[in-house]
Amino acid sequence: MIEPCAKCEMLRPEFNKLSKQWRHDTRLAAHHHPEHPCHRAIVGMGIDVLPLIVEKLIVRDGWWFCALREILPDAPTMEDWMLGRIDVLRALWMAWIEAKYPAAWNAAQRAIKEKQNERK
Repeated sequence: MIEPCAKCEMLRPEFNKLSKQWRHDTRLAAHHHPEHPCHRAIVGMGIDVLPLIVEKLIVRDGWWFCALREILPDAPTMEDWMLGRIDVLRALWMAWIEAKYPAAWNAAQRAIKEKQNERK
């Protein structure tokens, strides 16, 4: 069995390629286009990419809420008042993921710290 972090690291190059293309293709759009083929491919990778999505969420890189809702079967319910309130949604998701999926949360935190150390 492959460890979850090792599995997500194997998926990182493809995830990054798809994420970059999705952002490029939808950069001028008023919304995030969850039906975009790259977004669909990322969702298709399943829970193995959760640490990679959490990294993006933490550094405020993109709109990942729809992907999270599709990937995580026990995703929290969003209230209508939260829609459009990015900081509220991000805070809710980050707290929930940290509590429910600590391995993914910790893997994302480690990856961010490693990137920061590489820049020094």
